[in-house]
Order: sequence, then structure tokens, then C-alpha cells
Amino acid sequence: MDIFPSLRSSPGPSRMPLPGAKPLAAGCPERKPHARPSGQAAGPKQAGILKGAFPVFYLMQHSTSEDSFLFIFNKLSDNITLNPLDVLYRDERLAVISKPEGMMVHRTKIASRETVFLVDIARAQFASRIYPVHRLDRGTSGAMLIAFDAQTARALGEEMMAGAISKTYLALCRGWIEEETLVDKPLGAVKDDLIAEGAEELKPARTRIVPLVKTEVPVACSPYERTRLTLLEALPEHGRRHQIRRHLKSISHPLIGDATYGKGPLNRALSEYFGGARLYLHSASIGFTHPVTGERMRVQAPLTGLFRRVAESLREGAAA
Repeated sequence: MDIFPSLRSSPGPSRMPLPGAKPLAAGCPERKPHARPSGQAAGPKQAGILKGAFPVFYLMQHSTSEDSFLFIFNKLSDNITLNPLDVLYRDERLAVISKPEGMMVHRTKIASRETVFLVDIARAQFASRIYPVHRLDRGTSGAMLIAFDAQTARALGEEMMAGAISKTYLALCRGWIEEETLVDKPLGAVKDDLIAEGAEELKPARTRIVPLVKTEVPVACSPYERTRLTLLEALPEHGRRHQIRRHLKSISHPLIGDATYGKGPLNRALSEYFGGARLYLHSASIGFTHPVTGERMRVQAPLTGLFRRVAESLREGAAA
């Protein structure tokens, strides 16, 4: 049986009209392309400027495809080419994009050395202001919901606070999880440069864990000669920071590739075995009610790259 049939086909970029769309409320500005600096001539390929971490110009070079382009910029003497973000769904008010693993969503105090941010790429790609409705950790890949105006962002934010936005993640953890389980463990703030030290307030946090594939690989994990792994779905009922990662650690099944809550020696051994390193956490789908049409939507983000290859290999190994 195909354990994730919805992840085997990747929907192409889409731009969908909004039947019955209401006009923007007063005070909510329409989207406008970024203006070029005063006095600067517009080249045939130049689309705009992004205010970013570099004292240089950001250029967009369009191809013949509307949603496919190369985003090119210079940092000092280095030339860096960024691929466009995969668009899973798009209309006039919002989009669901596929976040690459290893990319920060936006600038933070703990990302002082980072140079590439998802919001900057999205701002250039959509020629619009970008309002992330939620966050994904740097190492997490997959579906991410963004809004193009403050009114839509506010409505989706209220939906998020009410617990009406559903998210499903795919994850790979150490050990075998034998049956579906609900981890009900309140969580406090994660202490780092973003959160000042102080009294820790615990907040409700529940995550439903659904095992999909149990298998083992020939990688030593003391005192065992082989390592047991579970490919699973995680459905968080709340959105606490690092919730899935912390909950899996709390039941002694840490995520593979998690440098903060996992096991370093095992992560390194599995990276060598799999032929690459990453955090094995992927936002596979997101469900929400469209703030304009009232339609209930579910957008899926297919697995790609290393995680997809590993998941398929583990499934084939389990079936053998």
C-alpha cells in the first residue's frame, strides 16, 4: 500500500481566480511592485530592489515562465544564484509555497551570519509585500502559507490562533513507534537569543503521532549493531516552538538530523549512510479556510530531494 499517495505527484504552480472576492477594506493598500531607486534606469531584465542584508542591488531575471525565474544578486565578490520557490497554490490574496530545508524564513538575532531569507525571495518572486502566516524552522521543509496583504494575514492569523489551521508533517525518528499516540505535554519558551531569561510559562501542547513505516538500517547505535527507525506523520494541535521536535524527544524517539534535541553521533552516522544531512521534518500539508471565499482548502507539499529518497528506500526496505 502506498503510504503517502498524495506526496507522489507534485502539483504545478497555480494562479486561481477568486469567485465572489470582496474588495479590499479601506486602509488596506493594494499590492504594488517595488519601485527602483530614483535616477536608476530600468533594464529589460530588472524587476526591483529588495532591502536586505547586502549593500547591493538585487536583480530578478525572468524566463518565459511566469512563475519560474532566476533570482540573481551579488554579495561583495561572490556570485550567488537562487532558484525560485515552488508555488503549490496561489491566488490574489495568498499563496502556499514550498520552503526549502536549510533556509531561514526571515532575519532574526540568531541568524546574524545568514544571507538568504525566504521572505526576500518571495517578495521578489511575487512582486509583493509578504506576510508569513506561520513559521517553519530553518531545517524544516514543505508547505508554508503566506499572505499578500495585511487584511488577509490578519484573518489567517486569527484562524491560526483559533486552532482552525491544520498541519500535517512527515518525520523520521529513532526507534520504533508501535501505534498511534497522542503526546500531551505542555511546553515553555525555548531559551535562546530570541527569548530573554525569565519565568517559564508552560502552555498546552498536543501532537498526534501516526507511525507509517517501521524499519531498521545497518548503522550501529550503541549498544545495538543496527538502528531502528520510524517514518511517521505528526499532527500538532498547537503551534509551540519546536513542538514536534520536543515532543518526540520527550517520548525517547528524537528526530533524525536534529542537532538540538537528537543524538549527534547517530545523526552523523546516518548522514554518512544516507549520503547527506538534513533535519528529517517536512510540512506535508496545510489546511485552512480561505478568508475571502470561505472555502475549506488543503494544500499538499510533495517530498523532494534527500528526504524523499530516504523515505522511499526505507519503505522498500520495510516491504522486503
